[in-house]
Amino acid sequence: MDKRKILKYFINGVLVVCCLPFVIVFLIGLRHFDLDTGTCPDAGPQFYESAVRERYVRGGKTIDDIEFLPGTRYAAPLYWYVPFKKGSDKYFALVDCRGGIELGRPTD
Repeated sequence: MDKRKILKYFINGVLVVCCLPFVIVFLIGLRHFDLDTGTCPDAGPQFYESAVRERYVRGGKTIDDIEFLPGTRYAAPLYWYVPFKKGSDKYFALVDCRGGIELGRPTD
Protein backbone atom coordinates (compact mmCIF):
# COMPACT_ATOMS: atom_id res chain seq x y z
CA MET A 1 0.00 0.00 0.00
CA ASP A 2 1.34 3.40 -0.86
CA LYS A 3 1.56 6.32 1.53
CA ARG A 4 -1.26 8.23 -0.18
CA LYS A 5 -3.81 5.48 0.47
CA ILE A 6 -2.70 5.13 4.08
CA LEU A 7 -2.97 8.89 4.57
CA LYS A 8 -6.41 8.91 2.91
CA TYR A 9 -7.72 6.12 5.19
CA PHE A 10 -6.21 7.80 8.23
CA ILE A 11 -7.83 11.17 7.44
CA ASN A 12 -11.18 9.51 6.72
CA GLY A 13 -10.98 7.62 10.02
CA VAL A 14 -10.19 10.78 11.95
CA LEU A 15 -13.08 12.62 10.28
CA VAL A 16 -15.50 9.81 11.14
CA VAL A 17 -14.34 9.67 14.76
CA CYS A 18 -14.58 13.47 15.12
CA CYS A 19 -17.94 13.89 13.36
CA LEU A 20 -19.76 10.85 14.68
CA PRO A 21 -20.47 12.29 18.18
CA PHE A 22 -21.98 15.43 16.62
CA VAL A 23 -24.15 13.36 14.31
CA ILE A 24 -25.35 11.22 17.22
CA VAL A 25 -26.19 14.27 19.36
CA PHE A 26 -27.99 15.87 16.42
CA LEU A 27 -30.07 12.75 15.79
CA ILE A 28 -30.98 12.41 19.47
CA GLY A 29 -31.98 16.08 19.60
CA LEU A 30 -34.01 15.71 16.42
CA ARG A 31 -35.81 12.71 17.86
CA HIS A 32 -36.83 14.69 20.96
CA PHE A 33 -37.68 17.92 19.14
CA ASP A 34 -41.38 18.60 19.04
CA LEU A 35 -42.84 21.36 16.91
CA ASP A 36 -46.20 21.07 18.67
CA THR A 37 -45.01 22.24 22.09
CA GLY A 38 -46.45 25.69 21.51
CA THR A 39 -46.14 28.71 23.74
CA CYS A 40 -48.25 29.57 26.76
CA PRO A 41 -47.52 33.09 28.06
CA ASP A 42 -51.19 33.51 28.99
CA ALA A 43 -51.39 30.40 31.18
CA GLY A 44 -52.55 31.41 34.62
CA PRO A 45 -51.47 30.33 38.09
CA GLN A 46 -53.95 27.45 38.06
CA PHE A 47 -52.04 25.86 35.18
CA TYR A 48 -48.53 25.80 36.64
CA GLU A 49 -49.56 25.41 40.29
CA SER A 50 -51.64 22.36 39.44
CA ALA A 51 -48.66 20.90 37.53
CA VAL A 52 -46.49 21.22 40.66
CA ARG A 53 -49.16 19.69 42.89
CA GLU A 54 -49.77 16.81 40.47
CA ARG A 55 -46.05 16.03 40.44
CA TYR A 56 -46.05 15.58 44.21
CA VAL A 57 -49.29 13.58 44.17
CA ARG A 58 -47.83 11.20 41.55
CA GLY A 59 -44.80 10.76 43.79
CA GLY A 60 -47.01 9.87 46.76
CA LYS A 61 -46.16 13.05 48.69
CA THR A 62 -48.47 15.43 50.50
CA ILE A 63 -49.34 18.75 48.94
CA ASP A 64 -50.72 20.50 52.03
CA ASP A 65 -47.45 22.26 52.82
CA ILE A 66 -46.75 23.70 49.35
CA GLU A 67 -46.60 27.50 49.29
CA PHE A 68 -46.07 29.32 46.00
CA LEU A 69 -43.67 32.26 46.26
CA PRO A 70 -43.60 35.53 44.32
CA GLY A 71 -41.37 35.57 41.27
CA THR A 72 -43.20 33.28 38.88
CA ARG A 73 -42.35 34.28 35.34
CA TYR A 74 -42.66 33.07 31.80
CA ALA A 75 -38.98 32.33 31.29
CA ALA A 76 -38.88 31.35 27.64
CA PRO A 77 -41.16 30.44 24.79
CA LEU A 78 -41.36 26.98 26.28
CA TYR A 79 -41.67 27.10 30.06
CA TRP A 80 -42.67 28.87 33.26
CA TYR A 81 -40.29 29.37 36.20
CA VAL A 82 -42.29 28.79 39.42
CA PRO A 83 -40.65 29.28 42.85
CA PHE A 84 -42.29 27.54 45.80
CA LYS A 85 -41.70 26.18 49.28
CA LYS A 86 -42.51 22.69 50.50
CA GLY A 87 -42.27 22.70 54.23
CA SER A 88 -39.23 24.83 55.03
CA ASP A 89 -37.33 23.95 51.84
CA LYS A 90 -37.30 26.22 48.79
CA TYR A 91 -37.65 24.78 45.29
CA PHE A 92 -38.43 25.91 41.80
CA ALA A 93 -40.28 24.22 39.00
CA LEU A 94 -39.84 24.59 35.27
CA VAL A 95 -43.26 23.87 33.81
CA ASP A 96 -43.58 23.51 30.05
CA CYS A 97 -46.69 24.36 28.08
CA ARG A 98 -47.96 20.80 28.21
CA GLY A 99 -47.66 20.58 31.98
CA GLY A 100 -44.36 18.69 31.93
CA ILE A 101 -42.28 19.63 34.94
CA GLU A 102 -38.71 19.62 36.25
CA LEU A 103 -37.98 20.44 39.87
CA GLY A 104 -34.84 22.03 41.24
CA ARG A 105 -33.41 23.82 44.25
CA PRO A 106 -32.17 27.40 44.03
CA THR A 107 -28.47 27.93 44.64
CA ASP A 108 -28.79 31.21 46.56
